[in-house]
Amino acid sequence: MASNLAQLGGWDLELKNMQMTWSDEVSLLHDIPPGSLPTFDSASSMIAPEWRDQMNKNLDDCIVYGKPYDQEFQKITAQNRHIWVRSVALPVRNKDGQIVRIQGAFQDITKYKNLEIFNYKQSLILENIASGAPLLKVLEECIKLIEHQYPALICVINLLDESGQHLKSGISINMPAKFLDALSGLKIGADVGSCGAAVFEKREIIVDDIASNSLWENYKEIALKHG
Repeated sequence: MASNLAQLGGWDLELKNMQMTWSDEVSLLHDIPPGSLPTFDSASSMIAPEWRDQMNKNLDDCIVYGKPYDQEFQKITAQNRHIWVRSVALPVRNKDGQIVRIQGAFQDITKYKNLEIFNYKQSLILENIASGAPLLKVLEECIKLIEHQYPALICVINLLDESGQHLKSGISINMPAKFLDALSGLKIGADVGSCGAAVFEKREIIVDDIASNSLWENYKEIALKHG
């Protein structure tokens, strides 16, 4: 019960055959069935690419020199969820003093890390506004903040031209430029896609299927061409 509440679980690595053992809590954290025995390679592949060198060094130092580690890093689960974990590891020696096993624990700290990053990025946005940074830079930081919180989203911010009647080229980090260019200059209206209609009617509009929604009747080919 306590380990579930703390989102904490144990793991072991037998050095003789490099066999990993995960507790049920660790398996569930990684979106694999409890009782599974992941291979060393499959377990390592779940470390986010930007963290692999550091974690390999931590493990090597623990195996070779008996150096414990305590590291926060990002992982990608079997269901492609991006999570943050805290991992601690200690060497286990046999009666002759040889390191034969590494014993450790994982704790899911995703909520804590996301809040920490959110607060940092929010402060950065406010600092940019206070310092008179260009609007484009401020809006790009807003997009980074949103997309970090929701990795599956691609965010676009559209502005209006001086007349208040036409969309200007959208601001985005991951949306294809050709799609943004295709929307530039469109006159807003009740049937001009999600963005044009939302601006025209001054309300939130959510479309779950561009291919069949009437708002996108005249523009769906543009959107579907870019996925």
